[in-house]
Amino acid sequence: MIAKGVDGAGGRGYLRRGVQSSTSAGGYGGYTMRRTVKGLLVLAAGGGLAVAPLLAATPALALPSTVYVSPTGTFLNAGTSCQTAQFQVINLAMVAVASGGTVIVCPGTYTEDAVVLKPLTLQAQTQGTAIIDATGKLNGVSVVASNVTVEDLTVENANGDGILVAGNGASILGNTSDNNGSTGISFNGSTSSSAEGNITEFNTGGGITLADDLGATSHITVQNNDASHNPGGCGIIMASHTGAGVFDNVVRHNVADDNGTNPASSGSGILMATEAPGGAVYNNLVDHNTVTGNGLAGVTVHGHIAGLNLNGNAVVNNIIGTNNLDGDPIGLAPPGVNVPDPWTTGVLVASSSPLTITVANNSISNNHIGVWRTSMVKITGINTNTYSKVLIPVRYAP
Repeated sequence: MIAKGVDGAGGRGYLRRGVQSSTSAGGYGGYTMRRTVKGLLVLAAGGGLAVAPLLAATPALALPSTVYVSPTGTFLNAGTSCQTAQFQVINLAMVAVASGGTVIVCPGTYTEDAVVLKPLTLQAQTQGTAIIDATGKLNGVSVVASNVTVEDLTVENANGDGILVAGNGASILGNTSDNNGSTGISFNGSTSSSAEGNITEFNTGGGITLADDLGATSHITVQNNDASHNPGGCGIIMASHTGAGVFDNVVRHNVADDNGTNPASSGSGILMATEAPGGAVYNNLVDHNTVTGNGLAGVTVHGHIAGLNLNGNAVVNNIIGTNNLDGDPIGLAPPGVNVPDPWTTGVLVASSSPLTITVANNSISNNHIGVWRTSMVKITGINTNTYSKVLIPVRYAP
């Protein structure tokens, strides 16, 4: 059952499940992400985007501030409602709307990769009734421009990401993004953007990703989302693939349950990780999330090689149930000492580089290990966590 809820802190109403059940090392979608990003760069340059030639013809026109797109649309219509929509193709409707305007996506199914090349709002008329079926397409929605809002759509079956955000200042609100080949929602080279009230499930590579293939990704707020049931990846992923950095982001009030349950591609509820030379995932806040039933530890931090920056992250005030159902090989390279974790574990922090992190005020229950820490890791606030039915509250691995 899915029901509307409201963030206790006064945030936007969001979709939340009525019943809560609450990557292998390096397996956080790097290959798929880089393939997806390469395709996005081609689209942004105009290659393969059928509507790009129309852009040059539009500046002289007095474009409307609101445009409707419907499977039954036709240019002969008035274009003042879903019943009189002029467009059948979302990409054409976005060309026809004024910068900063709104494209209303009427109920129905659209088979395209909607590439957003200017500031606008792309919004379903009614939440969940407008479906972008991106079967055979790169992504479902590719946000290239800045100051874009994508709201209340259902996006599914893309080869890459359901919604990929490369622009700044984007708002991704109330969407359902499922059954995509990479992740449900991905921020890549974006700053000052947000994802709120979304459901991302059954995606091959995970729920929501923050990565740096296209440049630094920072000051992203991910809150009140349900990033659950992604069997081949993590619920929420912060991963550095290039060293540009994933930093100063906030992940709060999310549910990330039952992710990475495929033993061939295990995943955690929330992951911060890098195996790229000079990789940097730092100063991120993971706060007031609920995570349980994941293949790796509920919150997992992996720094696989030397020379990484995973400092300044904070994992606080989270509710963490039974996790690490598949066991974690961890995969540390020297000078780290790799000791796999075969037990159920709430939080795991493992690094081949010196790392200082805050893990405080979390409620951890029903695990063999509460917090697993390797030798190069310093944890502040460790004594403020509470443990229930946890055999070993803190394990210091070699």
